[in-house]
Amino acid sequence: MLEVVLARRRYQKEWRKKNYDKVLASRIKTRRKLRKDVLNAYGNKCMCCGETEQKFLTIDHIYNDGAEHRRSLNIRSAEKLYCWLRKNNYPKDRFQLLCFNCNCAKQYYGKCPHKEKVCLK
Repeated sequence: MLEVVLARRRYQKEWRKKNYDKVLASRIKTRRKLRKDVLNAYGNKCMCCGETEQKFLTIDHIYNDGAEHRRSLNIRSAEKLYCWLRKNNYPKDRFQLLCFNCNCAKQYYGKCPHKEKVCLK
């Protein structure tokens, strides 16, 4: 039985090596679908400015505890975070979608300029 399992593993490893382009295409397709599912679950738009271009959207930890959260779960990539979100039924109490600009402004300045009142006088 063990010999059969080991032979199958060798065959699969060789197949992946010979068909690297197919394996890579499949991984890219899977990752894109996962990201699309996460964005759909969180409304497909920035909660601050309303941006809807998916290439600009990112997951934001509402309470600014993202580094701590990722460290506690040993999450080192966006893909793993997306998998964790899906596995936990897309919790909306700690996460939201922001565009990259709003997310960076929140991180560096404490709030997004969209949230500040502009006074022209």
